[in-house]
Amino acid sequence: MAVDEEASLWPTDNLLVKEGRKHYRTSVSPIHWQLRSLVSAERQDIVYFPAGVNNTHITRLNTTTCECETIKVISFHPRCLVASDGWICCGGESGEFVVIRESGAQDDILNSEFRSTMNAVESANMAQLQQDMLRLVERINGTNKTWSASSHKVGSERVNCITIWIPPKDAPESGQYDGPVAVLANNDKTITIVGLYEPDIPKDELSYPDCVNRGVISPDGSLLVAICDDPFLYVHSRRPFTKHYHGVQRESFEWVPLPRIRLKGQWHQDTTDCRGSFAACFSSSGRYLAVGTQYGTISIFDAVALKDPESEPLVAYFDSDRAPGEYGAVRDMAFSPGPHDLLAWSEHRGRIGVADARSGFSRRQIISLGDFEGFNHISLNDRSTIDPRLLDPRSERSTVSERNTSSSLSLLDLLGRSNTGRPLPNPETSDMVARLNQPYSADEVAILEAIQNDRNDRRRRLDRELQDQRAAERNRLNNRERQMMMHTEMMANNLRRSPSSSFDQRREQLTRIIERERMRETRDQHRSGITPTPPEQDRERRAPTPRRRSSIMQALTQNADNNMSQFRSQGQNNDPEAPSTARERILARVSSGWSDLEALANIADSNNALHDVPRVESSRRSRAIPVITDVWTNDTLFSRIRVGSREHQQNPDDTAGLTWSEDGQILYIGAENGIYEFHINVHGRKVFPDIAIR
Repeated sequence: MAVDEEASLWPTDNLLVKEGRKHYRTSVSPIHWQLRSLVSAERQDIVYFPAGVNNTHITRLNTTTCECETIKVISFHPRCLVASDGWICCGGESGEFVVIRESGAQDDILNSEFRSTMNAVESANMAQLQQDMLRLVERINGTNKTWSASSHKVGSERVNCITIWIPPKDAPESGQYDGPVAVLANNDKTITIVGLYEPDIPKDELSYPDCVNRGVISPDGSLLVAICDDPFLYVHSRRPFTKHYHGVQRESFEWVPLPRIRLKGQWHQDTTDCRGSFAACFSSSGRYLAVGTQYGTISIFDAVALKDPESEPLVAYFDSDRAPGEYGAVRDMAFSPGPHDLLAWSEHRGRIGVADARSGFSRRQIISLGDFEGFNHISLNDRSTIDPRLLDPRSERSTVSERNTSSSLSLLDLLGRSNTGRPLPNPETSDMVARLNQPYSADEVAILEAIQNDRNDRRRRLDRELQDQRAAERNRLNNRERQMMMHTEMMANNLRRSPSSSFDQRREQLTRIIERERMRETRDQHRSGITPTPPEQDRERRAPTPRRRSSIMQALTQNADNNMSQFRSQGQNNDPEAPSTARERILARVSSGWSDLEALANIADSNNALHDVPRVESSRRSRAIPVITDVWTNDTLFSRIRVGSREHQQNPDDTAGLTWSEDGQILYIGAENGIYEFHINVHGRKVFPDIAIR
């Protein structure tokens, strides 16, 4: 049965509890304003995200120890990040694709068997000892951890999103991939599926009519869905076919397209920046598929019904908290693992939402990231750098080492040395590791402080030089503005002195002035060695200032007013038909003023000719001054100059992705001002409400 009505809203505060909310002081900064999938979690307390200069430092956050470390520095600026089952994948602007894997993961002291044994200790007087032991072994093992990375190239355009599919642990079905694969959604209108063990050899490649924003494979491996910049959901089914190889018939499998589905709240002729979708996910059981659009509409589909073209797969749909505005765009979403039946999504700015699948997605909770009440704000320790003054003195090193060694041995004796088949940590090896981290001596600390002071002096000197350079640039712009005002006044005087001259000659004079200003600006930039900033980061600086706008508007308005009065006086004294002729001339000049305004605006952006949306003024020939006033009031031209293809203005509560812990009890949210941690109401998920028949 078709779903024609939006799912009703039952507001609640019981899906995510208020206790235990944490805010980790860091930063997750998306480079592209639409791509907000940059955080991913493993196990219960490990979160990966990009940080550092241009997000090139792949960072690992341990929420238990409140420590973060850089595990790898990549060579490009990532647009997306995903981690699953020990694999970490990132995609770049020009088809870059990197696969990061922990080297020697099988030798990890903290394997699943050891962790399960530690977690089995439930005695109250052992809880603190258990936590201390886990931290100790984590530190011992962390010094030997290495990460390997392999870089690859997939296409020539931006990798918008990467998802990882892991084969089920039970008996695999026919047609499934035999190993973990990465699904790369590319801006060149393709989806490429590669094996993580052999990323250089694509397994499948599919083409689409528009730029692909995300591709996801169902948990059982039988469905592949894709969302693009158009209003449709594309579905593919895994089907067998006969392949001829050197005269031998072999059975193989391929992705067969099914009828596409139009998403709610979308239309085919939409050409705005808010068209298309960027969020899609399957539930852990594979029963549901959720898709979120940039207009804030979330649609829930029955995954089984997607395989049948004759059925109606839509189960429910509803809007985000601030739909259909820009801030209500759905950027990322994920179902919780395990039996909790929750769907979480992040909006463009300042909001996250959680919906209960057991209530038909009617019970929903909205949380504002700007409300810091009840959060525990935590500062992180960077394991990549060590402050020598925080380390223990040399005299106390052996005492601390002996104390840690004795506590670890006593706990291991309690657990039993015969419970595991692998050798236990050697205390002598632990002491050797401790000797590698000896504190610096007084002379070494003095040298480090001297280096730091010299670095600070250089930084301050560079800051002063930069401020002087900016002041000189501002003075140069002010001088150019005054020169432009003088040229404008000269043009107005010429128009008043010679009203009968042709307007083409005056336009040629204006064009020569503009060209001279443009050449002068290019020459000044070449002499000063100032490199223009990228258009995505500096459109606001290139926009004409309000002072320049008002001066140009005043000059043009005064010019039109003077010409009107002058032509009216001439028409009264000379020829009765002169007023109509004068009026036609003035209207012709003003109606063509839009192209002159565009030419003036191009001075602010000589590299971008903005003629993609021509302004039509044929219907505005009734009066002269209202036309110019309307142009500056609407600010259409300078809005295009300032925004272009959409500038990404960073705000503290801009979201950067979401992810669930391994058991689905913790929800992590990435944002510009840090990483947020929320806990679900586990007790509430265990209780079902009674049904009372009226």
